[in-house]
Amino acid sequence: NPYGLTASDGSYFLDLTADYDHAPYGGLLQSQTISTTIGAQYRLSFDLGTDSHYDTAPVGVQVTAGSASDTFTSGVPQNRNQWQTFDFDFIATSANTSISLIGQASTSQEYIGLDNVSLEVIPEPSTLTLLAGPGLLVLAAWRRLRKA
Repeated sequence: NPYGLTASDGSYFLDLTADYDHAPYGGLLQSQTISTTIGAQYRLSFDLGTDSHYDTAPVGVQVTAGSASDTFTSGVPQNRNQWQTFDFDFIATSANTSISLIGQASTSQEYIGLDNVSLEVIPEPSTLTLLAGPGLLVLAAWRRLRKA
């Protein structure tokens, strides 16, 4: 690109402002629906970029997955190509979940970078782990009583 911006990971990223440079900003995966398992917990991770050459205020991304929503905001741009990683956890409430990431800013920003977007299932703790925890506490108490 002609602006001197670099991706947080790899060679490419998405600028949610494009050449528009004022709200409403663009989005990624808007109305994108993915297959999910009801009751499973998911983690959506992404990198949010800003640059002190183009902006003086924080930028953000509004993330929505099904009925869950949150807005993530960068720090005030201190240097060139400043990237921060954010995680958004949600529990699927249906077999299909709509996900969107929409650029947000309080003032007219020239750059809202989005990169390295990934979605993963967060595994549930195993039954063995849940049973071992209390068992180890009982063993420790028994050893203390035995020494006394």
